[in-house]
Amino acid sequence: MGKRVVCAAVLIVPVASAWHLSVSRGSRAGATHRAPDHAALPASVGVPVPVDVSFRLAVPFLIAQGQALVIGGPEGGPAGEPTEAFERLWLVRRRMGRRIRNLSDLRGAVVVRTGREALAFCRLLTSPRTFYLWEELEGDEDRTEASSWTAQVEVTSTEEIDRTFWFGDVDLWRMGRWYARHQSGRYGILSSRRELRSLGIAPAKVRAVGGRWEIRRVLVVGNIATGGPYLQWVVETVAKDGEYQRKVERIRRHVTGGLKFAIPMLM
Repeated sequence: MGKRVVCAAVLIVPVASAWHLSVSRGSRAGATHRAPDHAALPASVGVPVPVDVSFRLAVPFLIAQGQALVIGGPEGGPAGEPTEAFERLWLVRRRMGRRIRNLSDLRGAVVVRTGREALAFCRLLTSPRTFYLWEELEGDEDRTEASSWTAQVEVTSTEEIDRTFWFGDVDLWRMGRWYARHQSGRYGILSSRRELRSLGIAPAKVRAVGGRWEIRRVLVVGNIATGGPYLQWVVETVAKDGEYQRKVERIRRHVTGGLKFAIPMLM
C-alpha cells in the first residue's frame, strides 16, 4: 500500500503565549463558570502517560484546572518523518496527558460559555492545525500507510476567520492567508465571501437552542483511500460541558465553477 504524504505546510512551532490562553481567561467567570477538575474526564480517556509536547493549543473555552490541550506523542513512543503522522491530541497536566480520540472525550473537562467558544470547540475537528489528529488509519497506528482515514476541513473565507481558527499557530495563520489569496480552496479557505456565495455556501452560523449551541457549517471531506473531496452540510450541537453531537444534512459530490478544494494531508 502507498505511503501517505503529509504536507510540510503544517508547521510545528511552539508558541509560548498559547499556554495561559487555554485556562485562565478569567477570573471574571468566577464561580459561575468554574473550570472542572481532571477527575471529570470519562473513563474511556484512560490513565495519564508522560507526553512529549510539540505544540500547545490556544483555545477560548475553559479547560480543566491547570491543564492544556496539546499536540504531541507519548514519551518514548514512535517517531519519524513527517512528524505529523505520529502526533495526537492530549489533555495534559505537568507533562502527564490523556489521549483525546474524539470530542466526546472532552465532555466534563471543558466549559463552553458562548457561541464563539462553541464554534472554536467544533473547529478542533476541522482547523488546518488539528484536523489530522483525530481518526486512526485502520490497522496502522503510525498512519504511514494508506487506508480509510478521512480528513475534514471547514469551507470558509479569509474574511470569516481570525487567529483563533488556527489555535495560536501564527506561522500557519500567515501561510493560510497566503494560500487563500494564491490557491483559493486549500484547507477549504476561499479568498473572499463573494467566492463563498458563488458556490451557494454560507459561512458558519451559531445560535443558542435549548441551553446548547447549534452550529451549521459546510465541510470539505476527503478519504485517503476513496478520494474526494466532496462537500458536506452539517449541524453540530455543543453543550456547556462539552457534550457534542453532529448530523449530516446533505452532501454535494461535485463542485461547480472550476474551484479545486485541497486538503494537503491527502496530497
